[in-house]
Amino acid sequence: MSNGRTANKRIWILRGLILLLIIFAVIVLALLAGHLADNRQNAQLANSQQISDKSAENVVIDEEKQITVNGKHYKLKEELETVLVMGVDDSDVQQDTDTFLNSNQADFLLLIVVDHSTKSYTSVALNRDTMTKVPVLGVDGFFIEWKEEQLALAHTYGSGLRDSCENTVWAVSELLYQVPIEHYTALSMPAIGLANDAVGGVTVTIDDDFGDTDPTLVKGETIKLNAEQAEHFVRSRKGVSDQTNLNRMSRQKTYMSAWHKLALEEINKDSSFILTLLTLVSDYMVSDMTINELSDFANFMSEYTDNGVIDTKGEAVKGEEYMEYYVDEQDLQQIVLNLFYDQVEQ
Repeated sequence: MSNGRTANKRIWILRGLILLLIIFAVIVLALLAGHLADNRQNAQLANSQQISDKSAENVVIDEEKQITVNGKHYKLKEELETVLVMGVDDSDVQQDTDTFLNSNQADFLLLIVVDHSTKSYTSVALNRDTMTKVPVLGVDGFFIEWKEEQLALAHTYGSGLRDSCENTVWAVSELLYQVPIEHYTALSMPAIGLANDAVGGVTVTIDDDFGDTDPTLVKGETIKLNAEQAEHFVRSRKGVSDQTNLNRMSRQKTYMSAWHKLALEEINKDSSFILTLLTLVSDYMVSDMTINELSDFANFMSEYTDNGVIDTKGEAVKGEEYMEYYVDEQDLQQIVLNLFYDQVEQ
């Protein structure tokens, strides 16, 4: 009996940790920034049913969502489940702006694709600067037109809550050749400080010169970050090192690894840690998933094989005002085919 209880405890701890990692993925992504709508709004968005003319010369998508690429035919896999994780550059509690526009962007996006047939999952990291067709919503919440702009701007249309998340889901689906995306979870920036303090502060070595961004982060020193420092360490890009996203992402990986270890220690010490963290960040989260659904998703991820994170290839260029990222369409097509489709004979 004792062995059974020990095994069950280990399974519970593992599943709890996976759920925490899902939550923390949202928290970290929310800080990649450089800088609940009502049912009526949701229904308006869902009923728009407008399809853009996104296509490539070698791609044809039919009404049944089958796709033809270079003359080869593919059908959607039947046992997939997808969740779009969004980080929103909101510095406060996420709330309804009571208008059809808001000032917040989805500054980083991660699509988690679970394949129940192979019991595995793969994550696709999408560059927030990706130039793509974004659905524009009008004052009544209805679709107006498609506009070529940064993917992050899809979230600016709508109230800032569920309708904005759904608009971003729509834009991501369109970018990925209209693949279905079932769920979403978005979190705003203050959650990083809460998560940092929940584990007693994360200790890191400062490898970059943060200059005027945060003079307390001194290059070469090893320090335990407080909430404000943690946000600067993970979020800052301008004025830090070479000011690139690659440098910032390296810091984020360092931070996540250290936080992960501390979170595991907290789980082993206190069984209520997960609930405590969820309570702390709940005001900064918008999702169409319930806690039970998140738990079920965590169960899948604890039992399934992690195939890692895929980055979309492309080229970053300086536009008239902002950075613009142009994806390699051939690479993107291959990612979509590999994750979402099976080839069929016709």
